[in-house]
Amino acid sequence: MKKKLLMVCYGGGHVTIIEPLYQQLKDKYEITILALTLAAPYLADRGVPYVTFRTFKELFEPEVVTTGESLLANLEHNDEVQYEDSLYYMGCSYYDLVASAGLEEAKSLYESKGRAAFYPESTLIKIIQSLSPDMLITTNAIRGERASLSAAKKCGVPTLCINDGLWIEGGLSGVLDIANDELADIICVLSNEVKSNLEASRKSRTARIVATGTPVFDSIKLTERRKKTNQLTLLFADCHLPKHFHLYPDIVGKPEFAFRVREKLNALAQEHDWKVIVRPHPNQVIDYSEYNNLHISGKNDSLHEQLAQSDIVLTNMSTVGLEGKAMGLGLVTLEGTVFNRYNSFYKAGLSTPVFHENELYNAIIEELERATHGISLYEGLATENISREISRYLGL
Repeated sequence: MKKKLLMVCYGGGHVTIIEPLYQQLKDKYEITILALTLAAPYLADRGVPYVTFRTFKELFEPEVVTTGESLLANLEHNDEVQYEDSLYYMGCSYYDLVASAGLEEAKSLYESKGRAAFYPESTLIKIIQSLSPDMLITTNAIRGERASLSAAKKCGVPTLCINDGLWIEGGLSGVLDIANDELADIICVLSNEVKSNLEASRKSRTARIVATGTPVFDSIKLTERRKKTNQLTLLFADCHLPKHFHLYPDIVGKPEFAFRVREKLNALAQEHDWKVIVRPHPNQVIDYSEYNNLHISGKNDSLHEQLAQSDIVLTNMSTVGLEGKAMGLGLVTLEGTVFNRYNSFYKAGLSTPVFHENELYNAIIEELERATHGISLYEGLATENISREISRYLGL
């Protein structure tokens, strides 16, 4: 009888880690992927089977449905995600928040933090008990993914967490707290440098830390740059830069910085005949109607094909920057945002920084003129390395 794996993931960079790992393991294990939010349409487009909270609706109280309906009535619904999937995700998450914090505190937390207040551990305990997996596998996202780790530990299920980049701490990413809270039996990281940093920083020694790489970078290793033109091509991994971020309440950002950067890139593209490809954050809606000189990427456009045609990556914190470095592209980063408290490609010595939009031109030219080579992050292929760790732990 095959061992059973439960994989839990959000969309964006998280599902792009889990999906190739599923392809590597599907013939050896019985696998269930629990898709959270935008992971569902991504997997559906690729013909990968998955479940959502809605799949387990018989396990939940009737209030989950009415709660979800009430919350969604005040939100703009993303048409990519089926309404009932959103209903059960929101309803279960808020129901658990009320159960853990109380009605008034839950209301206050949701009003101040939005979905960042969610931690649907009780829901995930029910799902894990229903499926009885031999191991739970997820990445290092907050909310549902982290809650799946703590839920699995409470159910006595072994856990493996895959860190998605360079960072081991900080609000958007990192596994230092997961190691310290003993939520993972195995932590797979991008490189030996990340492993050493995590080993030196963690207080708990329980987890086995392994430099496996992450599956996102496997295809990068196999992708060659193949520009068809001498025109400077820049790939901008764009996102909102908010004034406040709830994990760092003392830091005040400048939301207008993102708008000024877009305006400046639009002008530079026209003035210097650059091709600027903008890849918006998959969970955000950004209006680009006023930027006629920017090429806006579609949701189904291949990131790696775009990287293969580019010279420079511009981003604040996106993993796309690291993927570009792995291919030998230049990297320019927007610095001084609310997200840079702990994490910065510039501070890691990997990029040329931009603190003001007027620095963009010089930073881009500086990166273009550097002789860049792809950086080697790990040996072999991450999917094979992680598969080996799973087999070793499960005694296969």
